[in-house]
Amino acid sequence: MQGRLVSRNGTGFVWVVAISAIANPNFVIQPKPSPEESMKSKNTGLVYSNWKLAEADSQRSYSNEELSKRAGVSKHTVIRLQDGNTTQKEKAFRILKAQGVADPYLYISKDPLDFGESTKNGIVRRINHWELNGKPIAMRSPNSLVNYKIDRAVHEIDKRIGRVKSYDLGPCSDEQKKYIREIVLPRHPATCLKLAGHPSFPKYIDCGFIDSETFWVIDQWENYVRLNKAVANENWCKKQVPRVAKELAQALLALHQNDIIRRELTPEFIALRDSDQSVMLLDFELAKIAGSPPSRPMEWSRSPYLAKEVDSPNINFSADLFSWGQIVLFCLTGRTPPKFADRELLKRLPIPKKVFAILTDCLEIDLNYRPTNFEVVLGAIKEWN
Repeated sequence: MQGRLVSRNGTGFVWVVAISAIANPNFVIQPKPSPEESMKSKNTGLVYSNWKLAEADSQRSYSNEELSKRAGVSKHTVIRLQDGNTTQKEKAFRILKAQGVADPYLYISKDPLDFGESTKNGIVRRINHWELNGKPIAMRSPNSLVNYKIDRAVHEIDKRIGRVKSYDLGPCSDEQKKYIREIVLPRHPATCLKLAGHPSFPKYIDCGFIDSETFWVIDQWENYVRLNKAVANENWCKKQVPRVAKELAQALLALHQNDIIRRELTPEFIALRDSDQSVMLLDFELAKIAGSPPSRPMEWSRSPYLAKEVDSPNINFSADLFSWGQIVLFCLTGRTPPKFADRELLKRLPIPKKVFAILTDCLEIDLNYRPTNFEVVLGAIKEWN
């Protein structure tokens, strides 16, 4: 089985690596082709780019219309690349050059899971006994500098369906790669194993490395919609907010009882299952597990859902109480909440006095004034329906 991955060494040069069967990988290193040679190559291929890093390094900002004209491509193609979707290599190269990036190849890579034998039906993408057959969704955690993709896979023997996340560490420095490999990536499996059997957590299956720069993790596949998408939908029913608030509080209480702080808790990392609309938490790479080495993510976003102390070494369970309050406020209003508690906004909401009081306390900027734990929260909202 032969395939190709784009890999990078610590100096930033891009190598093309030919990868043989996973069971017996033999690496054949070829030097990076010149831009002229690559542009003449017939193998244009589908690629994606680390858009945010490229944009930051270029120190220029153009509108989609301007980039479209400068690169000679459609506006739709520009948007696809920005959103982390694939596009033709030649088009990606032209867009990044138009953006002002000196060496676009540093920010272009192929789908890290595009390896497998060619068949009459196209390329078979595999991880061990798992065949990937979905439409990959490109994601980027704003706080870890790691690109990852979500895909659907079927086990070729027992036909289980898995949710595959594949991580591309290529754009990271050697120091960052070491930290992410050893500290960040093991947290999702560790958290899921600790909470195995709890209804609000994924069923973890397996994880591993394809090479030093591509990590994958598989959970049981479940059909769901992320909470941010659900609330934005015109069919969102606010009558289900009390149930969502309670299930989310119960899930966070379970984490805390296992000495885990969720930390990066936003509506994007909360799912509602299609089957019964029950709450499920997603993606625990930035959770803080008691006894684990100190965390030092490369950058933390200033999301209004995150407590101000989220990047502090003294963070405690109280940070999740703040996030819970902001997410409940989002579910009630349908709008991104302000970074600081707006008591006048809370007073206008049609909620019971006890719910108003606990929300107000959770949204305190000073962590010392928030409730002590989620048992207090659940006690305050138990009659909310």
